Amino acid sequence: MNKNNNSQELKDNADVAVNNTYIVEQGDTLYSISKKYHTTVEALQALNNLNDTTVSIGQELIIK
Repeated sequence: MNKNNNSQELKDNADVAVNNTYIVEQGDTLYSISKKYHTTVEALQALNNLNDTTVSIGQELIIK
């Protein structure tokens, strides 16, 4: 991973640490978000009352 990716990941992790939420971006899937934040798809679905794995750009998800 290069320096820019590391700094972006740190920023993303800091944002979640403060807000406990994540805003879905283009290309995100529930699976990719779960891996990024070390959780499971099922946990994200339960926290966010999701019936399936569909997410939309701009959607706010509770992470922890």
